[in-house]
Amino acid sequence: MAATVSIPNSLINSDRESTANMRRRASRMRASALFSELTWEECTYIAHMAASKSLARNETFFQQGTPVRCVGLIESGAMKLLQARPNGEEVVLWVRGEGEAIEAPSERRSARRACTARTGALHRSLLGG
Repeated sequence: MAATVSIPNSLINSDRESTANMRRRASRMRASALFSELTWEECTYIAHMAASKSLARNETFFQQGTPVRCVGLIESGAMKLLQARPNGEEVVLWVRGEGEAIEAPSERRSARRACTARTGALHRSLLGG
């Protein structure tokens, strides 16, 4: 079942970010499988509310075992999803790239991250709550 979101004009024309930047961001979101079923208006609203963060190579985005607080969408670059073995060795589970979600949202408030996300190259991520 789809949700409907009303978006005040002040959000779309905000001084916080340009309208062109919001459109680019919403476009990237709509192209992602995670957001593909949302309307243009819903993606624009989320794009406005989300924060964009630049990360350096090998920087940790989130750590295995920490609470799931947001979903990330890779705007550029790549990210490795790693899982620690009992002996401490890290195993690469997946490598995600531009336009891919870093982690799917959880319906459980107490959900913990099953892996660590670390950048493979300099990139930008869009964070949504």
